Order: sequence, then structure tokens, then C-alpha cells
Amino acid sequence: MSTQPLRPARPLKKTNSEYRVVKKPRPAIVKALDIVAIAAAAAFFAGMTLYLLLGGFALGFGQGMRSLAACLLPLVVIVYLKTSTTLGFSRRTNVPFNLFFIYSVWTMLLLSVVEPLAFLYVPIIEFLFSTTLMSLVMRFGDTSRRIYACCYGILTGILGFTLFFGSPFGFGLQ
Repeated sequence: MSTQPLRPARPLKKTNSEYRVVKKPRPAIVKALDIVAIAAAAAFFAGMTLYLLLGGFALGFGQGMRSLAACLLPLVVIVYLKTSTTLGFSRRTNVPFNLFFIYSVWTMLLLSVVEPLAFLYVPIIEFLFSTTLMSLVMRFGDTSRRIYACCYGILTGILGFTLFFGSPFGFGLQ
């Protein structure tokens, strides 16, 4: 007979309460860069939305009202969803890199269609910029790194577009 103790068929796992997550404090320079990234991304989309909104009013009151409606629609929907429902706001973990990548590609796509879609009868570009801005506003209270991933993705999209296609604003960098 063997003197070795019996082993369980599967190794025993610790429960979640037995694990301890230790968060390292972020350096001050990284915190400062995060704040700059958030401010720059929000300022960019707010500025573009305002520019397109004012351009709509420059074309006429009716077009301006359509642009205003396109800008306010995402705000109303996000406020309703955030305050009155739990739809789409589950606590599951989002991988920050996925958000970074999505916001980078989305920003580059938006910048590529600004010129052909700006100031049309149907203010679709105003709606897209406003929707993106509202998706950032929705994440401002988020204490995880998801907001940083979104904002760094936006900045990467702006810089990538400028690198490959020139300035999206026509500042002579074409």
C-alpha cells in the first residue's frame, strides 16, 4: 500500500473573497496626462459639434434647428437611459483596449466624412459628433480606466487621421 496522501481530482480553487486586489498608485505625471487627454478629447468633440451647429444656423434658421435637434437627440437618449433604465449599463468588465481601438477607428471614420457630410439638409454629421460626445459624457463618472481608453483612442484617431490624410480642418497641412 502507498503512503502518499490522496490528491483531489481537481486542484482546489480559492474563492473571490480570499483574493486581494492591490492597486498600485498612479504616478502624478500619468494622472496629469489622463486629465489632459480627457479634456482634449471632450473639447475636440464639443468644438466640432458647436462648429457644425453654428454652421447649420449660418445656412438658415430651419437648417440650424435641424442641427440643434441632431445635437440634442443623443443627450436626451443618454440621460433617459442613464437615469431611468439599466439597459446597456451593466457592471460587466469592458476591456480598455477594445474601447481604445473602437474610439480610434471611429474618430478616423468621422473625420473622413466631415467634409462631404457637413451642412447637408439632413444633419447626420452633427448627430454623429454629438453622439460620440455624449458617449464620453456618459463615462465621466467612471472610476476605471475605460474613460482614459476612450479619450486616448480619440486622440490617437485624430493624430492618425492627420498623419495619413492631412489636417481634417483645412489648416494648410494637406
